Amino acid sequence: MELLTGQLTREPVFRWALFTAIEAVLENAVTAAWRGAAGQLKPRFLRWVGEDQEGQRRAAFARAAEVARANTLRYAADPQQAERILDTLDSERDPVQRRDRVKLYDKCVTALVDTWEKVKGLTLEERQRDFYRYRRRLLERLAYELHTQAEEPGQLQTVKRGDLELLLTRFLMENRRLGFADDPDGAREEARAFIRLARGRTGLLVERGQGVFGFSHLTFQEYLAACDVENRCIHRGVEAIWKEIEGRLHDPHWREVILLLLGSLNEYDEPPTLLVERILETGEEGKFESVLHRHLYLAARALADRVDVATDLHRDVVDELLRIARTAPSWERGDALTTLAWLEGDDYAADSLLALARDESVAEGVRFDAYQSLKALVGGTVG
Repeated sequence: MELLTGQLTREPVFRWALFTAIEAVLENAVTAAWRGAAGQLKPRFLRWVGEDQEGQRRAAFARAAEVARANTLRYAADPQQAERILDTLDSERDPVQRRDRVKLYDKCVTALVDTWEKVKGLTLEERQRDFYRYRRRLLERLAYELHTQAEEPGQLQTVKRGDLELLLTRFLMENRRLGFADDPDGAREEARAFIRLARGRTGLLVERGQGVFGFSHLTFQEYLAACDVENRCIHRGVEAIWKEIEGRLHDPHWREVILLLLGSLNEYDEPPTLLVERILETGEEGKFESVLHRHLYLAARALADRVDVATDLHRDVVDELLRIARTAPSWERGDALTTLAWLEGDDYAADSLLALARDESVAEGVRFDAYQSLKALVGGTVG
């Protein structure tokens, strides 16, 4: 037990690998000793994963911001444009702005793509070529493909130049408006031109080694992959989006992509609510959901990221977390209250936690934990 606990503490990625083993032990129940070990590891595992994800997310944006900052200053011919993107990146330091990272990422990516317009030496012929007009979509398609190919959670995938050319060629041929469906040679020439321009013009796609390419940071790969899912599926409705994410809900490599996707769908009325409902409904069918609450916590993370859902659904999620906090064992209560503390700026969650903290019919420990969660939620002392 101590060996596994130490390994979990040192190796964040190993935590996710161990999750399958924990589930298997609980399901098969080989011996009482193993059941006890799994039961002790499970709460620690869930808490560590939650903390680790938040830390990795903030660190990832900070590193991505530095990449964007350097490349924006380098390539933006317009000083005012550079100042705008730097102001956007600086706003990430505001705790509230961290919850709006879909908008921040979009501004960052848009600014880096738009720097191509300001680069000296970009000819009129290059500006009129198909790859140039389609450059944002090509980056999105590429991000999804590379993210799909990654073998390890959180891996930034690279691709050799020849394979990159073939991928871009396929994307160009798939777009009927470009007229390359029956012209692979023409599409490949466009792909080569795209690579020549991208490698020296943007901080998004970079050459990581001799003839080896990849995105400058995992953050960009994840965000652009989310954009690709939206753009490919939204016209076919929620069912098409659900098919893309259903099997990946608890894959740590896809967690951030799914959250960014849900956030990007805020510009539509029904899709965010319908998808979060699907997530919760799927959890009702899970064998261990009554203990692990993975689908509930994913839905809550979406709320924390300000995914716009119907008011009734929002309250259902908060109420279920409060039910766990009120009635479940201490380790489940801790996870539920930690999750509630993510919901910065959520008046309903704050009022509900305050009511729980004042409820003399519940145990004193529950009330104290609710008070601590409320302090974390509002970011200070509670009157």
